[in-house]
Amino acid sequence: MNDHHDLRGLLDRALTLHGQRSGRALADLAQRNGHEISHATINLIRSGAYKSRPSSETVRAIAWLAQVNDEVAFRAAGLRVPGRPFADELPEGVDGLSPEARRAVIALLRVLVQQEEVIGDGQRDAAPTRPSRALTSDGLVLLEEMWVGLVQNCRAELEERGVPSDALEGAAVLAAGVAMPLLRRGIAEADAVHRAVEQTIVEHRLAVDDALGRLLTLNPAASEADGDEDPDAEVEEQQREP
Repeated sequence: MNDHHDLRGLLDRALTLHGQRSGRALADLAQRNGHEISHATINLIRSGAYKSRPSSETVRAIAWLAQVNDEVAFRAAGLRVPGRPFADELPEGVDGLSPEARRAVIALLRVLVQQEEVIGDGQRDAAPTRPSRALTSDGLVLLEEMWVGLVQNCRAELEERGVPSDALEGAAVLAAGVAMPLLRRGIAEADAVHRAVEQTIVEHRLAVDDALGRLLTLNPAASEADGDEDPDAEVEEQQREP
């Protein structure tokens, strides 16, 4: 097959360019030049039996073998070309985020990564020999709308459950991060939100429902005052009363 618009075609091109006849020979050549790819992976791709999501190292190795730039190979694999390391683009001050804020940000990033993988896998399954982007602009808009709506629904249920206002936003993002995988499994949104809220409340020990719990959350001094009381002394006082 001479279609250079998929990984199989790029490997066929590589065999011709390097005068090789086997996947093992191509793998050895790539490895000697600092690239990571196995002959088993090459043979599976060439036979059309490779069903996994190729790693960035595999795609870059094929790009080198086929003597094309990385962008061509990533598009042939149906993947977005990786950008600069994400950590390099984080704004100043992120190291000062609270543990709750960090968990919220990580939950959102995990959801976005998972969604891109799901959409990219679906595109490759639908058209395995045609180049595609892992996430189109329309797909990104739909994902953003879905995420915003999910956060709002989680926030509403958390608020109904009596979660203090100062914890609502972070808890809503955490809960939405839990709910998104449930939605992908086909669980109805209302049920997914309810289960995600329950899990978030338990895991992060949020004060809910109980009026005294909300009072103590909002007024830590009251908790300290209550904690200083001696229950045995109270019983003795009651016994002395006529």
